[in-house]
Amino acid sequence: MMPARVAPAEVVLSIEHVAVHFGGLVALSDLNFTVCNGEIVALIGPNGAGKTTAFNVFTGFLKPTTGEVRYRKTLLSGLKPHEIAGLGLVRTFQRTSIFANNTVFENVLIGLHRRGRSGLWDTLLALPREKVAEGELADSAREILPHHRGRAAGSHPEKSRRYSRLFGRGKEACLNCAMSSVATVR
Repeated sequence: MMPARVAPAEVVLSIEHVAVHFGGLVALSDLNFTVCNGEIVALIGPNGAGKTTAFNVFTGFLKPTTGEVRYRKTLLSGLKPHEIAGLGLVRTFQRTSIFANNTVFENVLIGLHRRGRSGLWDTLLALPREKVAEGELADSAREILPHHRGRAAGSHPEKSRRYSRLFGRGKEACLNCAMSSVATVR
């Protein structure tokens, strides 16, 4: 009996020969790796090792000195962070509780803002379509938080941390630049 063939995994994120120099300081040198669909890849290192610099390059906040970053075969060079997010590659930041006095639900709503369909005038004039769009975002937040009970984010730090990582849910990949510096592909 022949073993079943496994189809090659789709490469979601490709980092090739990325280097970042700040004057004479080399922050990253020849960084190479891929993340395939369904994989979890960790960037582990001490403070100052370049983990945050790497995340900043992947998400367009910083341009590499050399090398290429591709997301689902799309070259990200020259794209702005919001354009990269529009492709489906998003990140969360180390700060796990953005607004500690807000509820977890309110923090997730803030994270879902890019999905909103309201325009400036819709919001300022409280037009009916603004109310509909606001309701749709609230429904999305309830899907993410099925057991939410209205607690302030700061009152339950572990759940807040877990839920804050879901801000990019609905995107295909979320780079979580937190204490563990883990890149998660969903």
